[in-house]
Amino acid sequence: MPFFAYKARNGHGDLIEGIQEGPSSAAVADVLFSGGMTPVQIEVTTKGSAEGQASWLDRLQQEKITK
Repeated sequence: MPFFAYKARNGHGDLIEGIQEGPSSAAVADVLFSGGMTPVQIEVTTKGSAEGQASWLDRLQQEKITK
């Protein structure tokens, strides 16, 4: 699967950048929306770097917000 570089805004309006693997930019947008982020830009990238994978791992391990 290709990698996509994205820029998105979280619920606080902060700009988040990262790399996400997915079958299409629409699938990556769905992942971002489901994570509470609004995509600003999504582009195919040739980098499937360790940095992008670490970013994904960091997001996976983040403390979840509960009510």
